[in-house]
Amino acid sequence: MAAVIPAHLVRDGAILEPPSICCKGGDMRTFTWKPYPAVAVLLALTVFCAGTSLYLRYRTGTIVYNSLIWDIFLGWVPLMLSLIVLEWARRKRSWSSRIILLTAGPAWFFFLPNASYLVTELIHAFRYFKPNPFTTFWLHTDFWLSLISIFSTGLLGLLLFSLSLYIVHELVSESVGRLYGWLGAGFTIAVSSVGIYIGRFIRWNSWDVLYEPQAIISDMLQIVTDERSGKFMLAFTLLVFVVQALMYIFFHTVVALGKGSSNRLS
Repeated sequence: MAAVIPAHLVRDGAILEPPSICCKGGDMRTFTWKPYPAVAVLLALTVFCAGTSLYLRYRTGTIVYNSLIWDIFLGWVPLMLSLIVLEWARRKRSWSSRIILLTAGPAWFFFLPNASYLVTELIHAFRYFKPNPFTTFWLHTDFWLSLISIFSTGLLGLLLFSLSLYIVHELVSESVGRLYGWLGAGFTIAVSSVGIYIGRFIRWNSWDVLYEPQAIISDMLQIVTDERSGKFMLAFTLLVFVVQALMYIFFHTVVALGKGSSNRLS
């Protein structure tokens, strides 16, 4: 007896491939977008930022650009963790994959603010070019090199943040649905904004969440209970939230348009 093929799977006499459906139990192997070309571009931008930072360190003789390179490395950590999550999520579920996901997932969440944190490095743009009515420091090549280097570093951070969040966002959406995926993305951006404030102004690191959680909470309580500090924290985190959110929405839209173009051309 011949098998009956549903009408919606037949077009112009040809049998269409059935739509991919996320497997039960949260199997996320339907995420087919490959992020590695974007990773290659970010690597090239990283080389530029690191190279100019090393040159400026040599020119200025200061250590501030050493910390910039370290911060760039930390900005890459969440993307590397998201790629690990992606590769293991695509595999058949096993105890080893579950352990990897349960370890890399929380680590990604706490390290994610390090990416967009690079935007705050803009405070160093005028570090060695103090305003002076008798000089025109903006006519110096080193000033523009410093400005472009740090601006590029901030852009790199936002791109690392967006790509990393996009990977995890899509995996979550495949597993539990688009609505929860976007809610999770919004929550993550909000927490990242607070994390950037903590890193820049209170000087705590991501790993301090494990080693000094009580001290972090104590510092935060002191800030939110102080009217002046609390207002600045609120204003700063809202500003950073808007920047991250707009950048991520732009990134998400560009990727979606790229997917649509690929589907039409294929």
